[in-house]
Amino acid sequence: MTATSMIMRNSSFNIPPAARTVNFHMDKKEEISMQARTRIIDNAVDVGMVAAFHRRYKRLFVGAEMVKALLDLAAGWETDQHRAVDIFQQKRQKWEQGGGYIENVSLEDVLGWLASGSYLIAEVAAPDASEDGKFIAVAQRMLRIPSDGWAMPLLQEPADEIVDRARYQSLLGGGWKAAALADFWGVLPEWNGKGLAAEARYTGMQALIERNKSRPEDERLSSVVGMAFAVQGLDVLDGEGKKTVTRAIRLDEFGLSEVANQSSLRGNAMSRRTPAYILGKHRPVSGIPVLVDGIWYSLRVDWYCYIHFLDEVEMPS
Repeated sequence: MTATSMIMRNSSFNIPPAARTVNFHMDKKEEISMQARTRIIDNAVDVGMVAAFHRRYKRLFVGAEMVKALLDLAAGWETDQHRAVDIFQQKRQKWEQGGGYIENVSLEDVLGWLASGSYLIAEVAAPDASEDGKFIAVAQRMLRIPSDGWAMPLLQEPADEIVDRARYQSLLGGGWKAAALADFWGVLPEWNGKGLAAEARYTGMQALIERNKSRPEDERLSSVVGMAFAVQGLDVLDGEGKKTVTRAIRLDEFGLSEVANQSSLRGNAMSRRTPAYILGKHRPVSGIPVLVDGIWYSLRVDWYCYIHFLDEVEMPS
């Protein structure tokens, strides 16, 4: 049975249609970005570069607006259900088609990650986005190299769901030293659709493959796992402890499906140079804390997990 048929036959596993392709095809946008300039940041020495990354991160942060939209949906439901749903459905298109980041990340967080030696950032500058030859990044992907254990959460049934058991067992068989984690993949909205995010992904993969040459054989990376959000709802938290749930809002209460990052799923599913495969879905116990107008909320999020195998990455000829 192919992974596609496994996914399609598993009615409890609601993968968006864009993520159901396992025989991946080349994203035509990959051809467009071949001349883009790229670089790797693997330390915190140049604070300016790291600060620029964080500024782009803040531009792509959508966690707060998701919280507000869910609160508006619940409030509007009390007076005009159809209007409340229509407004929310219009908003969700931005997050599903454009992606974005939902975690709160500070500049100090990023500096600390890079200083640890376990992270690197692949960046891409648009061909005409430079001033006086300066490198002005517009797309990026962060990669975490494992140092003391699994860099990503493992799928634990029955809470989580595994749809490609063979590839998941391959991941486990390689051990934690062989699996990197991809995160914070994205491109500024004005450069969307030009293949620059795909170039950031490819640049990061090339960097890992190059680093493998100098790593001991038993510590070489063989795969990269990525995760795409699937927002299920929201918890309103106690203002002080951020742990007590005072109200729970779930999309299925309103007859609505999850808000999935279809942009990320589709972008990976269509790549020829860096093939990817859906492994399953992680359903964490805790949510993503988001502070909005002085009140703490927790976005309840499931995560689609997909994998790239480095020996399948198409290297330049």
